[in-house]
Amino acid sequence: MFKTILFLLSFSIIASDSFNSKFKKLITNKGYDLSKQSFCLKNKDEIVSTNFHTKVRPASVSKLYTTLWAFEKLTHKYQFETKIYLKDNNLYIKGSNDPFFVTENLITIMGKLNQLSIDRIDHIFFDENFYLNWSKNPNKIAKNLVYILNTTSWKNKTYILKRNIDEYIAQYNLTLDTPTSFTLDKAKFQKSINTNNMELILSHLSSTLLDHFKQVNIYSNNFYTDSIFEKLGGAKAFNRYLYTKYKITKSDTYFYTGSGLGENYTTCKSALQILSSLKDYSKKNKIDLTKFISVAGVEGGTLANRFKNKTYVLAKTGTLRHTSTLAGYLGDDKAVSFAIFNHTQAYESKTKIRQIQDQIIEFIIKEYSYLKELNYTPFYYLPIWDTKIQ
Repeated sequence: MFKTILFLLSFSIIASDSFNSKFKKLITNKGYDLSKQSFCLKNKDEIVSTNFHTKVRPASVSKLYTTLWAFEKLTHKYQFETKIYLKDNNLYIKGSNDPFFVTENLITIMGKLNQLSIDRIDHIFFDENFYLNWSKNPNKIAKNLVYILNTTSWKNKTYILKRNIDEYIAQYNLTLDTPTSFTLDKAKFQKSINTNNMELILSHLSSTLLDHFKQVNIYSNNFYTDSIFEKLGGAKAFNRYLYTKYKITKSDTYFYTGSGLGENYTTCKSALQILSSLKDYSKKNKIDLTKFISVAGVEGGTLANRFKNKTYVLAKTGTLRHTSTLAGYLGDDKAVSFAIFNHTQAYESKTKIRQIQDQIIEFIIKEYSYLKELNYTPFYYLPIWDTKIQ
């Protein structure tokens, strides 16, 4: 027993020295300023770090922080509800700030309207809380609505999309439909909509927040995370949440955006706190971390071409013109959490710094030889998954 403890302690010290030495050597050999780089990992009670308290730009690793905030404020089961009213052959859309409302959702709504014997509308009015196809711009939304809700104007791309939706509905036995035909004259923006004397004809419930954030963290969707960030109260509310819940102060972390665009800053210390809390949330709610974070090498998005044939890495990338970052978990039990924040020269190719990050991760996996690969099968997601129209 005593010898075992000595062995484990010695391994911990060796591993700590190895990881830090490897990181420092790779950084300095490539000519980067070590003082502007940060690396940390946590394995059970062991924390290894270089520049643990150094302020760094998280870039799109910010999205993991936003994920946690959204889950804790709204829960991972939250669904956005978009309501549609009818009056005098005009439709009125009251949005719910759903940042993932896209063409597929609109096509299934058209199918439901056909079921209600509605295939022609004079006008559609939409309010300031209705977003469509990653846009809040009223002119773009109006133009999109007119195109999508006139089936005779569809181009081949939209017909293929409809066919894909029909196949998806059949494959998963969803209670949704697509339209046979539909016509709309005009679409107009109306800042607010008074629904008095209107008939509520249907409500559209989005996919869950869990489903959304999986896609957001795979493809690094800035529109979605910035919209959620503002919905939850913006920068002041977020940073108040960090302090109240985690005692993380402005001296360590401050976010201006939920996406990581702009001048957000954090530290490795804060990153490990957030990663630990995401894992705790996952465990408490009996959902695997793979349900909302990207698995490298087997899914699309920003990690599609990294760590191929080595499904140990569950992570989020981040890239700005002067920044490259990577943070997440390693192994099937996600016992190892890590964060790497690299500052580069503006407009410099990020290939070299990503290679350093990949070498660090591969070195960690090699040193912790007991880590097992993730048991994960990618899921084909369309934005109509788990939606309801009632």
